[in-house]
Amino acid sequence: MQKNAFKEGFTRIISFGGDGTHNEVLNGVLLSAEEKFGKTVLNFSDEEKDKLPTLAVVSIGSGNNFRKTLKLPKDVKSTLKIVFSNSAKPIDVGGFRIHRFLGKSCKKIFPQYLKWGIFWGCYRQGKQRKEINF
Repeated sequence: MQKNAFKEGFTRIISFGGDGTHNEVLNGVLLSAEEKFGKTVLNFSDEEKDKLPTLAVVSIGSGNNFRKTLKLPKDVKSTLKIVFSNSAKPIDVGGFRIHRFLGKSCKKIFPQYLKWGIFWGCYRQGKQRKEINF
């Protein structure tokens, strides 16, 4: 759905959900834009960035790291006031390619705050095991 929203020229996409939902919407929009522009998101020109829709997030998940990073209010009503006020904040994104068994691969794009999620996952896994190999 989010890929189609970009292709059809929507200027704003509102994502209701948790961090996972917001991440999937972000991936759909930016991967679709990469297809259209023929380059990775990290190489978009300012003109191409201006063609991207604004992603508005209304966090109703359990962790809500996206909301916390952007310093958005907890309650939906206050967040929606910001969404419709046309005040946008740029965010940093990163990307990686996952190579799977039998040569299949996929690309993922993530907002910069994800690094904390990766570290937390390693920490939590380390606490569950006596030895962890990287």
